[in-house]
Amino acid sequence: MSKRHSRELIDQIVLRLEEKIEAVDKRHSQRFEDNGKAVDAALAAAKEANLKAENASSGITAAINDRLSRVTSNSDQREGRGRGISDGWGWIVGAAAMIFAAISLFHSFIK
Repeated sequence: MSKRHSRELIDQIVLRLEEKIEAVDKRHSQRFEDNGKAVDAALAAAKEANLKAENASSGITAAINDRLSRVTSNSDQREGRGRGISDGWGWIVGAAAMIFAAISLFHSFIK
C-alpha cells in the first residue's frame, strides 16, 4: 500500500465518521426540540387543568355556601316557628288559667 492510498483510506474513514457524527447530532437536536415541545404542551395542559380545577373549586365553594345559607335560613325559620308555637301555647295556657280563675271567682261569689 502506498502512502497516497493509505491517506485516501484514512480520509474516507474520517469523512464517514464526520457524517455519522453529524447524523447523530441532528438526531439529538431533533429529540431535544421534540422534548421541549412536549414539555411546553405538558405545561400548557397543566395550566389549563389548574384553571379548570380552580373554577370547579370556586363553583363548589359557591354551591356549598348557598346550601349552608339555605340550611341556616331553614333552621332560623323552624326556630322562629317553634318559638311562635311555644309562645302561642303559653298564651293559651295563660288564658285558660284566667278563665278558670274567673269561673272559680264567679262560683265563689254565687255560693
